[in-house]
Amino acid sequence: MPPGLLWVSSRIHLPPTLPPSVPRLIPSTFCFWYENTHIQEVTVLSGVPKAARYEAITEQPDAEGWSVEAPWLTVYEMPDIRFRESKEFKRLDGQSLPKKELLDGVFRQARFDTRFYEISTIVANYLVDAGPAAFLVSWSLSSLLSSTDLEGLEEIEGFRRVRVCKVVNATTLDQFERMGSAVQPYVVLIEFDGVELPVMSVKNALGRNGDGAELEVGWYRLKRVYE
Repeated sequence: MPPGLLWVSSRIHLPPTLPPSVPRLIPSTFCFWYENTHIQEVTVLSGVPKAARYEAITEQPDAEGWSVEAPWLTVYEMPDIRFRESKEFKRLDGQSLPKKELLDGVFRQARFDTRFYEISTIVANYLVDAGPAAFLVSWSLSSLLSSTDLEGLEEIEGFRRVRVCKVVNATTLDQFERMGSAVQPYVVLIEFDGVELPVMSVKNALGRNGDGAELEVGWYRLKRVYE
């Protein structure tokens, strides 16, 4: 199996009511747990050596875009995507039942869209570092990009890397209820350096690949790297 990625998009999704003893989940509490506990619990595993944490850019290009609804994204590197089937991975909180305080305080008040992707194509600017760039665009696709599309992305100022990935498995864990998730078969992850994300240039390069209402596009800035 080729190398892959674990793509986890997250958001707060409060239930209609909470027990009086359970505090309401707020972004600062959610992010502190996620960024200082949960991600490290994943990257300490033998099959997930690295991760990058992203947050939606402040000025979102589309009022109903994916990163408006789900402002956080974590991308985990998996040298072998089959690791997801291991007992080691399945012991993680969220893959298995967490302790009650964590279950009620976080998982029952949040939604996690979890996708495992196989990396199909990588095009990179090898004159710069190979690590995560300052900005990331996550763009869902119904088919693979053409060579013309890839060349168009490479020509955008600040281009660092694009990875085209094919979905292997997709689920949604919503208030700790897991269900299958119907998603586009491909995602393209495009990274840029610079002081701002070149939104219009990316839209011009990929706009004809849009899938109408089913399209998921997220616009993010890098928040933290784990390795």
